[in-house]
Amino acid sequence: MPYLSCMRTNNLMHWVLAALVALPTAHAGVVISQVLYDPIGTESGGEAVELRNDGSAAVDIGDWVLASEASAADATLPSGAILAPGAAYLVADTGWSSAKDSPAWKDADHEETITLANANSGIALKDVSGVIVDAVGWGDAAEIKAGLFEGTPAAEVAAGKALARGTDTNNNAADFTEADPAFFSGETVQIIANITNSSLPANPAVVLPLGAALDEDDSAEPGVQLKPVAGGTRALHLEAYYNGSTVSASWFGRTVSLTGASGVWTGELPLEYWYAAGAQNIVITADSQNTSIPVIVLEVKAAKLESKTVSLSASPGGTGKGTVSVKNTGNVPVSVSWTGSDLVFGTQKIAYGNLAVSGVTIQPTKSEKIEIKLNVPMTAVPGEYRTMLLMNTG
Repeated sequence: MPYLSCMRTNNLMHWVLAALVALPTAHAGVVISQVLYDPIGTESGGEAVELRNDGSAAVDIGDWVLASEASAADATLPSGAILAPGAAYLVADTGWSSAKDSPAWKDADHEETITLANANSGIALKDVSGVIVDAVGWGDAAEIKAGLFEGTPAAEVAAGKALARGTDTNNNAADFTEADPAFFSGETVQIIANITNSSLPANPAVVLPLGAALDEDDSAEPGVQLKPVAGGTRALHLEAYYNGSTVSASWFGRTVSLTGASGVWTGELPLEYWYAAGAQNIVITADSQNTSIPVIVLEVKAAKLESKTVSLSASPGGTGKGTVSVKNTGNVPVSVSWTGSDLVFGTQKIAYGNLAVSGVTIQPTKSEKIEIKLNVPMTAVPGEYRTMLLMNTG
């Protein structure tokens, strides 16, 4: 939120030291896969944390604890709880079965009263010895307890959205993105189809058909749906199957060459935050063949303040002016409006109604300078008045 000072410029320097917490590698297969800390419905019964075993062996997670800003043992898993390879374990707030946002979500494997803050917070999974197995934080690192995040905390998500893990690099900002919660029942099965009797020949007499896959999906809805990262670039991991000499992938005017070995081609294609929402196609090209992967790019409505302090100067009866810069960091137009409170100097006040900040609609990738005016009453006592403006996007 922009900070406003009136009558004289006040140069404030804020130095933030972020401590990067190196987490132990014990039980490396068990990770925090999803966190729903700000449900649409009630937060007394609607919060949840999902654990997942990405390892190859079952893990005894009995008596492990989830630590949060509220408590060093916000939840304690029941003795004897076993997390099988590839399986998920859902820890949810007491009353989850009736209070959860979606009735389609699975019941919790363990219910216990948990308290997850909506801003500048985090949660850590600890084993029976108190060793941190995994952690994820969201918001400002300087405001989060040590041990409750890895690397840089993830960006905060909107109400009803989950922090969902995509990778595991020990850096929350890179590993977690905003996504629709996906607390669904069901197990996965691996299918191995032996189509040929051996590896693909280096120079086959017959060129096999081109195939491709994108193992990413951000919604339980039918089809592949992808959500860009607000203000950033997301890497899409592609895999193609072909026994020819070259394979490339392209969309939105970007083309990348895939790297092949034994008929399997892999590579990354960027998903920029400004790519247009809606139905799109990733085109895979190999020699004289091509195929496509249909995807739906989801909407991202987001804006970022590029200046957070505005200084105004005026005399009683005059008007102070300044500007604040806002950038659209999503892929659809965003409307910006403002709310705030009275400006205060000691016991003196200037009513919020004297502050005029125009609303504006900003197009994707664009920045707008928004004028801020303060009409100072004749009765105002000279001094430095302060208030905070909250930017609302819609």
